[in-house]
Amino acid sequence: MLQLWLTTSVLLSWFISKNKYFFPIPSLSIRPAALLAASTGGNAGPLGQYGINIGSMLVTWTLRYVKSKVEDWMGKVLNKAMRAQRKAQREWESNEEKEERKKAKALRKEERRKRREEEALKERQQKVEDAKQRSASSVVTNSTTAKEGEGEE
Repeated sequence: MLQLWLTTSVLLSWFISKNKYFFPIPSLSIRPAALLAASTGGNAGPLGQYGINIGSMLVTWTLRYVKSKVEDWMGKVLNKAMRAQRKAQREWESNEEKEERKKAKALRKEERRKRREEEALKERQQKVEDAKQRSASSVVTNSTTAKEGEGEE
């Protein structure tokens, strides 16, 4: 929601001067022509008066940076809490439940392995069929070309 407010404020600020509902954006202008003229020792001319307002860019960058840091922090906190909850839950499991969980995990792993082997087998069979079709079509093309060559002589 904050991002939408900021984006809308920046876009509307190009057409409307100030409004109390806009996001507070500082006005920091950089004059590229004046900077280039100062570094070369020349005069910026009429373009030296025009500048680029980087205030909105700085605010946007800062908010995105803070948002990413907060998301990273929250992810770590939630992950730590989930691990602690899972560990506490497993402490209360009986040995039978632990064995049952391990067996179910091994069964899922085996099913996954079988499914992958079947998919690999189907893929190999498809490649063989494609190769046969290509070789058959090339034989037909070669024999057709040879027959046309004999008819021309």
